[in-house]
Amino acid sequence: MYKKSAIILVFVVFLLGCATAGQQLTPKQQATIYMQTYNAVYDDTMRTMQNPAATPAQKQIALQKRALLTEIWPVLKIYVATVEGGAIPSAELEATLTALINQLATFATGGK
Repeated sequence: MYKKSAIILVFVVFLLGCATAGQQLTPKQQATIYMQTYNAVYDDTMRTMQNPAATPAQKQIALQKRALLTEIWPVLKIYVATVEGGAIPSAELEATLTALINQLATFATGGK
């Protein structure tokens, strides 16, 4: 399960790199990538938590990811609402969200 999440995340990052080589992402594109990353990790985390065959170590990692997802969600909602409202998110908001998403991506690929 973790391998599948890691592969999906690496694929999204690869596509992002190919699509944006030498280009700056628009806030809407960035919001889409943030949401895709969040949703991929969320889905994997919920599958692990509901899997009766998951080991205690897998469930512990899932609980840690769930805590990080819970921390990210309000910041992500603000970012998406700002973008949907036609405004450009502040540099501080973007930096905060990027740092949290990077933590999530690192966690999803097996890092800590």
